[in-house]
Amino acid sequence: MRTFVKLLLVAAIVLLAIKLWPLAVFLLGAVGLILGLCGGLFSLTLGGVMTVLAIGLSILLVLAIVTSPLWITALAVFGLVALARRSPSRVA
Repeated sequence: MRTFVKLLLVAAIVLLAIKLWPLAVFLLGAVGLILGLCGGLFSLTLGGVMTVLAIGLSILLVLAIVTSPLWITALAVFGLVALARRSPSRVA
C-alpha cells in the first residue's frame, strides 16, 4: 500500500508540474528578459559614459593642437627666462 501511495504522489507531482509548466516557462522567460534589459541598459549607460569621455578627450587634444603655437612659444620663453635668471655657479 505504501508503494501505491508513493506512486500516486509522484503522479500528482508530475501532473502538477506539467500543468504549471507554461507558467514556469513564462516566469523564467520574464526573468531572463528583465535581466537582459538591465544588462543592456547598464552597458548602454557605461558605453554612453565612455563615449562622452572619449569625445571630451578628443576635444581637449584638438584644442591642445590648435593652440600649440601659443603655448609652445610661451614655454620656450619661460624656459629661457628661467635659464637666464639662474644664479651663476661659482667654481670653488
